[in-house]
Amino acid sequence: MKRKLFTYILLGFIGLFFSQMTQAPAIAEITRGPYLCDVTTTSIAISWETGEAGNSIVEYATDVQYIAGGAYDQRAEVAESVKRHSVTLRDLMPFTRYHYRVVSGSDVGDDNEFHTAVEWFDPFTLVAYGDTRTNPNDHQSVVNMIIEHSPDLVLNAGDLVDSGNVLSQWDIFFDTTKDLMRNVPYYPVLGNHEGNAQNYYDLFYPPTGGGKEDEQWYSFDYGNAHFVSLDSNARYSSDQLAWLEDDLARVTRSAQWIFVNFHHPPHSSGKHGSEYATIPKWIDAFERYGVDIVFGGHDHHYERSLNNDVWYIVTGGGGAPLRAVNQNPNPHQVYAETSLHFCKLQINGPQLAFEMIRWDGTIGDTFSIAEPVGVASVGKLPITWGKIRAGGEGY
Repeated sequence: MKRKLFTYILLGFIGLFFSQMTQAPAIAEITRGPYLCDVTTTSIAISWETGEAGNSIVEYATDVQYIAGGAYDQRAEVAESVKRHSVTLRDLMPFTRYHYRVVSGSDVGDDNEFHTAVEWFDPFTLVAYGDTRTNPNDHQSVVNMIIEHSPDLVLNAGDLVDSGNVLSQWDIFFDTTKDLMRNVPYYPVLGNHEGNAQNYYDLFYPPTGGGKEDEQWYSFDYGNAHFVSLDSNARYSSDQLAWLEDDLARVTRSAQWIFVNFHHPPHSSGKHGSEYATIPKWIDAFERYGVDIVFGGHDHHYERSLNNDVWYIVTGGGGAPLRAVNQNPNPHQVYAETSLHFCKLQINGPQLAFEMIRWDGTIGDTFSIAEPVGVASVGKLPITWGKIRAGGEGY
């Protein structure tokens, strides 16, 4: 009897041993990312997601070091066990290319690259586009062309997905943009289709600003430009208006260019029309503090307007179903067309060259601006306009 009992116990231990040997341990597999945001001359935020909770490690090296030694000689780690990871690398060198990879548990990501922000006097390239929801194949074609133009940073004017509460749509968005966002800092704003969903706040790590989780609206500097990102769904918020006024007053002396990005366009001839009358205090601030270009989406086409020395761009051709232009009056319109597209801005000191580029690489609209070298304390000095392309029947 004792011998049988001993045999059963022994067989039980053997079975448990082999069960543990054959059962695969939970691995913090990388399921989303990495992707970049909040870059400065000396820092950058790198984010990713894993299926299981794990620690957050970024291994990195300057491009020169990596090529010479084939290895990462620096490391940043957050020991907390999480599924959504974000690590900010600090004490980096300005306008320097780095190689990096992310590590969580035993899962090691691929090699990627980023470069820190340019300094005030260096040229850089910016891309702005929006309304990337609904048609991922169309969005992919736009993303592929953006990558070919090698921007230093990208703005998205909102409606990234069709429904912000549906996580699977964010999976599609990040899969579509992965080859762009892993190497280029990406700055979104809330559209109406995001619905102020928590997913947006959980997935993106922009600079600290204001509103919900201090991320609903925010601003940042890059080179000689200042960028303001607003939530036009909350356009009647007194808190946002006060923040906007303070932000613009603070940077007027230090920025040669000021760009504003939010979803609902002040001037548009599309289906939704212009929102100029709903944000008069925003408009007043743009004009008083010398904002150069305001980007919006919401209407699914491209349109350029000029009012009181401020350019207004509708760039809603990122993948959402396209719509016709000139459905509503827009007396300030300079050029409009319906096409999948993005906007490319090349900034070199006081010179700005603008191109609207279609998904196939052809150019639909161009203009340029020459700013005076000095920056006025309140509002900017008169602008000298370059090439302006007017009219057009659409593409």
